[in-house]
Amino acid sequence: MSVSHRSFFLFVIAIFIGLFAALGAYVFRLMIGFVHNVIFSQRLDLLYDANQHSAIASPIWLLLILIPLASLLVVWLIRSFAPEAKGHGVPEVLDAIHYKNGVIRPVVVAVKAAASAISIGSGGSVGREGPIIQMGAAFGSTIGAWFKLSYNDRVILLSAGAGAGIAATFNTPLGGVVFAIELFLLNINRRALLILATSVTSAIFLSRLLLGQTPSFNIPALQTPDYAGTPVYTLLAFSVLGICIGIFAAVFIKSLYFTEDILERKMHNPYFRHFTAMFAVALIIVGLQKYFGHYYVQGVGYASIMGMLRGTFTVPLFLLLLLLSKLAVTCLTLGSGGSGGIFSPSLFMGGSLGTLFGILFDSLVPGYSISLPVFALVGMAAMFGATTGAYLTAIIMLLEMTYDPNIILPLILAVCLAIVTRKVLCPASIYSMKLVLRGKSLPEGLTYNPVDNRLVSDIMNRNLTVTGGDPASLADLNGIELRSGGRTWQLHNKPPIAGAQDAVRYHSYCVVDEASPISQALRVKSRSGAQVIVVSGRSAAGGAVICGIITSESLASEYERINEILS
Repeated sequence: MSVSHRSFFLFVIAIFIGLFAALGAYVFRLMIGFVHNVIFSQRLDLLYDANQHSAIASPIWLLLILIPLASLLVVWLIRSFAPEAKGHGVPEVLDAIHYKNGVIRPVVVAVKAAASAISIGSGGSVGREGPIIQMGAAFGSTIGAWFKLSYNDRVILLSAGAGAGIAATFNTPLGGVVFAIELFLLNINRRALLILATSVTSAIFLSRLLLGQTPSFNIPALQTPDYAGTPVYTLLAFSVLGICIGIFAAVFIKSLYFTEDILERKMHNPYFRHFTAMFAVALIIVGLQKYFGHYYVQGVGYASIMGMLRGTFTVPLFLLLLLLSKLAVTCLTLGSGGSGGIFSPSLFMGGSLGTLFGILFDSLVPGYSISLPVFALVGMAAMFGATTGAYLTAIIMLLEMTYDPNIILPLILAVCLAIVTRKVLCPASIYSMKLVLRGKSLPEGLTYNPVDNRLVSDIMNRNLTVTGGDPASLADLNGIELRSGGRTWQLHNKPPIAGAQDAVRYHSYCVVDEASPISQALRVKSRSGAQVIVVSGRSAAGGAVICGIITSESLASEYERINEILS
């Protein structure tokens, strides 16, 4: 197939991927509505407006039974059919792109939809964007596998599905395109961008037919800038807000993974772990309802976000309670094994902190009033940007979700300062942290280098038998033999001339640590003139050991993969 025919073929596929993403987003909302109505209202109904506070369950104590019971079904689905459906989804998509040749199993679509619908509908503090991203990406990857497309084309279709999914979820076409560019595309070129834009366009077309054309948060007050006449105070206020948001974003990321680690170490049974955590979540949301009239932090939390954007939350202690409660229920839901995204919890916490800051600013600087909804909106964008590292997406999506172009300068300033502050305190984003904890290197938005972001451990041959000499002494491996799959490498720093009667071929070598980038290994190999790279690591006792070997064939295969990415 010629390049032009292949591109046309991908454009056609992209249209169908976008339509699937939009239809998936719509069906997913109905699934959430069904679960939510059964648990909170004990009625069979698919319709549920997340921007309105939920009706009070009758009797309310029933939630303390139904919510933990629903968590058991979530764990069963994930463990039985698709372990990668656990958590907030995007890290698994990134793992598939960078470490699994762009392959996501088709079963993930169904399992992620079901598990996340139950998590969100039963009150778990997670968002619906992560599941839609993972489902759209899985569909794009599956289509690429069906047609036996190249690795690069599979990643493009995977990115198109993910971008179309988030665009359809929030009615943000530009945000969907930029999100996929920042996080998923390996190589940004005209063809990839056109395919991505085609998929997002078809998704937005169908999504607006099914869900309407209004923005996610339609707040008329936000479209009147009341801060334009005081630029100095505006910039100063939003600069400080951005720094505060960055600090809290680092707290959120570390709290989430600390919770996951401590729960897994203390509670080995996954059913008991998630059941216990969701019982605690149920206690929190029932307590809020009992003493303050609404559940507030359950599910996506859009009803509370609408309250922040309307300026109806004005009591500092109550906002602080909402902020800490949302942090707790989000960490418990995801850290114990729930399924759902982190976009909505980030918006909730950013809006709470922004509103809190706005109240403090208004009391300290009287006469230079900036409405609380403006602070809430800027806090939402800064928190999402700092948490995910996707700063362009944060700015563009919040503009599209509110239709307020006047707030662009405060948004840019606060988001950038929030990201810089978070990176100082916590270098990894909430998406990359999961893979970093697995020992995998991962770029963060528009920084992908197919050489520098792959480690020696990713391509080395691990299945070795080591004989002769002292393999623990990595300083001198002369005479050591490495065997694997019928091949033998006998190591010598200065290999003798091998005659026809020699049984083995001697190899000069260099030693590189398994955590080194491939680019560093190549430099060491080139300078030393070595024929093979011996990979060193640490044993369970902490000593140095040989853990792998890299041959010229391995390097050639890796560079063939890289050329495919860059083509």
